[in-house]
Amino acid sequence: MAEQIARLEAKLLHTQSEVLELRSLTAGKPQVAFSATLMESGSGEVGPFTTGTALKYKKVFSNVGSGYNPSTGTCVCVRERERERER
Repeated sequence: MAEQIARLEAKLLHTQSEVLELRSLTAGKPQVAFSATLMESGSGEVGPFTTGTALKYKKVFSNVGSGYNPSTGTCVCVRERERERER
């Protein structure tokens, strides 16, 4: 049990270190990312389409920055310069 606790503590320290490193890389800038799948579960086919079609992901695992809109199937990433113009 003590060995398992020691392993978990070491893993926690490593994870905390990675979080600090990632924070320094982003330097407080807004981040946008999403992870999703086209199907709720299992597999299947999507398309073909004869016109441009937005694919709406059925299951969204993460949506950092709320850039992905599951209702429309679009992801919007505002660049920093555009944010400054809006101010």
